[in-house]
Amino acid sequence: MKEPIGREAEIIRNRRIELGLSQMEVAVSAGLVLQQYQRFEYGYQKLSNANMITALRICAVLQLDPYQFVTDI
Repeated sequence: MKEPIGREAEIIRNRRIELGLSQMEVAVSAGLVLQQYQRFEYGYQKLSNANMITALRICAVLQLDPYQFVTDI
């Protein structure tokens, strides 16, 4: 897959790296398969357009505020 595309993908990727987690660890902890998580991290799918439960699970694992994905703040 390509490099991360877009603001959301960069936030997710940088936070995962900051926490020292692998993509697989995030995916499993969020209840996703690896490929589902990778679509968000590589920018092929925006977290702000995802199913609310999926987005909140990823935010919880990465300890991110979900509001940063629904606003431009």
